[in-house]
Amino acid sequence: SDFDEAVEWFDAAEAEADDELIIEIQSHRKNMAYEIMDSVQNYKNQMTIADAEKLMMIALELLPGNKRANKILAGLYFDKGMLNTDIGNYSEAIENYFRAIEVYPPIETVVLEKLDQLINAFMKDAYLAAKAGELHLVIKSLKSIIELKPALSMEWDSYIVQLESQLEYQKKDG
Repeated sequence: SDFDEAVEWFDAAEAEADDELIIEIQSHRKNMAYEIMDSVQNYKNQMTIADAEKLMMIALELLPGNKRANKILAGLYFDKGMLNTDIGNYSEAIENYFRAIEVYPPIETVVLEKLDQLINAFMKDAYLAAKAGELHLVIKSLKSIIELKPALSMEWDSYIVQLESQLEYQKKDG
């Protein structure tokens, strides 16, 4: 909350300041933002991802569009995505991976590797669901694969149609 208050004070002071004072205020904003970024980078393993994310949002309020801050924030989203993947919360993982790319596009190549791993996890889920006769779960997994990699729709769309027909048939029959 002290940081939030500092941002408000800086904003208010800048609105009333002359050119010379604006330069000094911006210097203080920059110093504070870099201290926050250093803290998050050096101590992120000793704080929650939510706390680190909150601090990085403040750093970005102090220095909007700062590439280093965006890179650190993208790294946090990436870490969050990996944690979500590890616990099987794939939809949340996907959301965090895409957030990472949105905030810092150069991270895309690393994220795409993780998305490919998720596609493999969805394939495994689809296979296990098919073996168990859970057609709705197979369909859901295949649709998730297509959502992640639209180029695969040519390969999977016909299967999804067949499975949906089979599911409808089962509903009518059962």
